[in-house]
Amino acid sequence: MDLARTKLRRVQRARASFPARGVLRLQSTSIEKRRPAARSLLLPGGESVAVLFKLIHRLRVRLICIALTCVVNSLLSIQIYFELSPAWSSDYISFGGSTVTYFTAKTFELHNGGASYSYAENGDTLRFEVRSGDRWKYDTSYKERSEISSYKLFDYGKTYQISYSFMIENGDRNTADWLLIGQIHQTEDAADLPTSPPFAIELVGERMRIVARTTTEATTTVQPPMQVLWMDSADIKRGQWYDMKIEVKFDPYGNGVINVVRDGVIIVQYSGPTGFVDLKGSYWKEGIYRESSPETMAVDFKGLTVAESTGTSILQGAVTLAKPALESSANVVTAVTTTVLPTGGIDLTLSGTAAINGTGNELANIIKGNDAANTLNGNGGDDTLYGFGGNDVLNGGAGADKMYGGLGDDTYNVNDAGDQTIELAGEGADTVNASLSWTLSANIENLNLTGSAAINGAGNELANVITGNEAANVISGGAGDDLLRGNGGNDTLWGGDGNDTLNGGTGADLMYGGRGDDVYNVDNVGDQVIEYAGEGVDLVNSTVSFTLGANVENLVLLGTGAINGTGNAQANAITGNEAANVLYGMDGNDILRGNGGNDVLWGGAGNDTLSGGAGNDTLHGGTGADIMSGGSGADVFVFDTLADIDYNDTIQDFVSSQGDKVDLRAIDANVNVAGDQAFTYLGAGAFTGVAGQLHMVRESSNVWHVEGDINGDRVADFSFTMNVGSALLASDFFL
Repeated sequence: MDLARTKLRRVQRARASFPARGVLRLQSTSIEKRRPAARSLLLPGGESVAVLFKLIHRLRVRLICIALTCVVNSLLSIQIYFELSPAWSSDYISFGGSTVTYFTAKTFELHNGGASYSYAENGDTLRFEVRSGDRWKYDTSYKERSEISSYKLFDYGKTYQISYSFMIENGDRNTADWLLIGQIHQTEDAADLPTSPPFAIELVGERMRIVARTTTEATTTVQPPMQVLWMDSADIKRGQWYDMKIEVKFDPYGNGVINVVRDGVIIVQYSGPTGFVDLKGSYWKEGIYRESSPETMAVDFKGLTVAESTGTSILQGAVTLAKPALESSANVVTAVTTTVLPTGGIDLTLSGTAAINGTGNELANIIKGNDAANTLNGNGGDDTLYGFGGNDVLNGGAGADKMYGGLGDDTYNVNDAGDQTIELAGEGADTVNASLSWTLSANIENLNLTGSAAINGAGNELANVITGNEAANVISGGAGDDLLRGNGGNDTLWGGDGNDTLNGGTGADLMYGGRGDDVYNVDNVGDQVIEYAGEGVDLVNSTVSFTLGANVENLVLLGTGAINGTGNAQANAITGNEAANVLYGMDGNDILRGNGGNDVLWGGAGNDTLSGGAGNDTLHGGTGADIMSGGSGADVFVFDTLADIDYNDTIQDFVSSQGDKVDLRAIDANVNVAGDQAFTYLGAGAFTGVAGQLHMVRESSNVWHVEGDINGDRVADFSFTMNVGSALLASDFFL
């Protein structure tokens, strides 16, 4: 055809900016054969360029364009395959006002959305598993598959090398009519049929086979026949890794070169038709793609690299890349660590051992984790999530979701009253984060109330940890030894049965321990601790001055402030902090411990035990047979009334050298004279019949009794015991 002499009724011209190599599609403005349209391609500078026009009738005409203008008569569509000098390095083509983006390297995409038991990664090892019925949502042929697909488009005329290792896992024998584990494919033109790949690695039964097309033509109306380039003479060995190197080069005319090396042995050297005449370029795929079959198949791949060759063939030795790999397994890990389901409520199962995640859409999804730590996101819809093994996070999202944590310490995020959290016995220590009022179901241990609303939380039969938010919450522990934390707000905490710990947090909290030996943490003077009779032996830890309510036995002062603690009518144990505390035992046989600081201890009624601890403490035993120990420091043991020493109190650790004193100034030494008289100390001497005398009587080497005669009848009117080595001096007393 002499296009230079063709009469043209209409000519359109457009300028183009070209990459070094590519494909341009031109569409005519008219489909009328009798009055065909024409387009002109203007090439700048008069550079020589070889251009191939492929007409829809498959007529090929090669033109050499030397001048500025090259004109061609078009029928329906034209594809232009071009290769210019390296100086022409633009990254786009502009024609007739439209722009076509030039090829760029991208990562892989995952072709198994909507399938179960599909894909997992561990480092650069990729595991594909296909079970009967596993299909990709966008596969209109409804075959079973789980693959990754390269976005990278191979350029014509360049040599590419693909290297990787694969292993078929042990399992049932392959019975699929056909099964592909690797292929170089292409995107068909609009008029073409979906077709077989230009190159494929197959599994026929248990034998590996390599095939290619037998024609240079595209596939407009019929499927091209395939040819077998190589077939293994023996079954593949399950569980064994095979190293593969593939070298391919395609030209624009449907021909190419294919070389394949397996485990260092050349198995394919092919040159001939491939049928690849596609506009967009070819791409590498690996995984499993098969006709429907009942058995489960799993294939592992690792070390995948797709790169442009340096010119050193794999047939001549090791592969050396001209530049960094265009694509590799690392791209896959980045692209599909978190898998998002396509439109439509479908099943997704995360397989393998990697900690990968699954996210649903706005419909009802079923998402299943693996035995690693997965994050499963239901999004909208009434979803069903299965964590299985691992410490999973299950986010139901909107809708009434059903969540099964499985083994491991799982976390449930709940935001709908219809949500269900399901755990079996022995499946780890699990946590629910709820933005609405929530009661823990069986076998779930912990509950956190989130958000800012005044919502409530309740436990179960286990030992629960329940934490409120910053609002006013009502928190109930139920049975078990629970830990309840109110956080902010004026909370109400109910411990229920068990030995519970109740921490109101900030705010004036109301805390009911219930049955069991409960512990209350108090940090607000408005906090209230309520116990009923017979509900155990309870403890309050307080950072503020606090008085024990009825039926609460013990109090410990915390922090560094000089705060005070007061008991009740029961036998209390009250312990100070390291500051100067005032402790009141009140009624009952109390135990008061000052700890650090210059403390003041008042035993009150009952047979009390007072320990000053460190510091210069003041100990008032009160009525009853009290035992007092000053501890370190200059301590003072005070008797305030005659009744206080009428029960033979004991001072256990009087040390004169530390400055300890016995204070009797509040007691009238002579009842025969009006007023408050001071005692006269006789040491170890006997009474002489004068009122107001005080002496010491030795019982044993370190036990002395201090006695006083307040009416002059030579008979002791009171006595208390001191553990000292020798009789005291008058200076050891405040008389």
